[in-house]
Amino acid sequence: MKISFFFLLIALLNLSAFYYSNDLKIKNSEELFLSSNGIRKLNQFQELFSKNEILIINKIDNNLDFKKYCRHCVKIPKQFTKSILRNPHSAPPSIISSDDNNSLRHFVGKILEINPTTVMAGPAYINHLLDKKSKMIGDIIFPLFFLLIVIIVYLLFKSLQACLFISIPTISVALISQAAIKLVFRHSNIIISISPLLVSILIFAIFIHIVFQLRYTNNLQQALNKKSKPISYMIISTAMGFYSLYFSQLEIIKNFGLMTGTLLILSYILSNIYIRHYPQKFSIKKRSYLPRGLLKLEINKIVFYLTWIVLLFSTPFIYQNLKFDKDASNYFHKNLQVKKNLSFINNLLGGSPILDIVIPNSNEDKSFYIKMDMLEANIKEKTNQRILSANTMIKIANDKYSGTKNLPASLSAFFPLYYKAPEVLREFYPLGENYRISVLGTHISGEQYDHM
Repeated sequence: MKISFFFLLIALLNLSAFYYSNDLKIKNSEELFLSSNGIRKLNQFQELFSKNEILIINKIDNNLDFKKYCRHCVKIPKQFTKSILRNPHSAPPSIISSDDNNSLRHFVGKILEINPTTVMAGPAYINHLLDKKSKMIGDIIFPLFFLLIVIIVYLLFKSLQACLFISIPTISVALISQAAIKLVFRHSNIIISISPLLVSILIFAIFIHIVFQLRYTNNLQQALNKKSKPISYMIISTAMGFYSLYFSQLEIIKNFGLMTGTLLILSYILSNIYIRHYPQKFSIKKRSYLPRGLLKLEINKIVFYLTWIVLLFSTPFIYQNLKFDKDASNYFHKNLQVKKNLSFINNLLGGSPILDIVIPNSNEDKSFYIKMDMLEANIKEKTNQRILSANTMIKIANDKYSGTKNLPASLSAFFPLYYKAPEVLREFYPLGENYRISVLGTHISGEQYDHM
């Protein structure tokens, strides 16, 4: 009766965790790899200017019902887009802005569904790919992992009882971890989504140790007592490793370390409760589908210590010569051609914003905008990059009006020319208390960025 109630309780716990976390949403944003200070500065910056996201699509199907899939989206007129192209003879891309990030991501998904080879760039496109990758962890990797657990355990022990004993806590830990993520963060992302899988693998390893011990003791409690010290040390040291990530500058890494370390300790406590309430008479015969010599593999002590010493002294040399890839576009599979797409859009438009400069404007007179024009020319000369600002838009409008791509001679002409620019861009580059200059360029390394 007690055993039936025990399994019923586990089933209810798992069903509750599954039901609660089933609608856990994946949300990857531009804040993902920022420090706490970086997130604060980004929020301050977005308070000053438009929070809209920009999506650039090289070619969009004219038959596509644009408003049906992207109700909150606004398309920048192509006549203006053409004026900012590096090569004015190139076909202008579609530049879309939206104040609803979810709507824009949905639109990206629809475009790629119609034509997977569509060339596009922008945070919505990158975040759509990250969301898809995060979702794959739950939809594909998790089921494959649990199937692999059953196969591995059966190959090791030739026992369906061992499969059941190990599978229950491993799956339970994953479901409870998912529920904990929703409770704490309300949504998941590509980093946090790894946490349940990682904790499940560690708990799986613990139960493999215990079942191996059951080959020598036919009592579950005795097997646990025999293995409790090494397992406890492993859990504590691993959790401390995760908690050490709290000192990372990146907020997402801090959250990942704290969440994974806490979930690991909580899972170990629940595993102990599970073992103590599981039927204690549990025998595992010394049989396996794997070669007998593989399970009794012994390493010579001299070989072991020699290998350890070589690894210890070679680690500093390896670390010094280790190259860190800081280009986020390299994190995606080559078949997605993310790097190629970004490069194409950058070449078409002369780059994407890599640096924003905000200068307070206390008195809105012509001298201020002339000073800004001189500053922009200086930045352009020293960095060899293109500039986008309110002055840029005024010059483009003046070029169409008078044929000269300069600032107008009269201050009274500034505002009429400025308001000829699309409203979406005016929100990004307003004429007001804060003047914004965007430096456009291709993706650069951190060292190059600091130098610039």
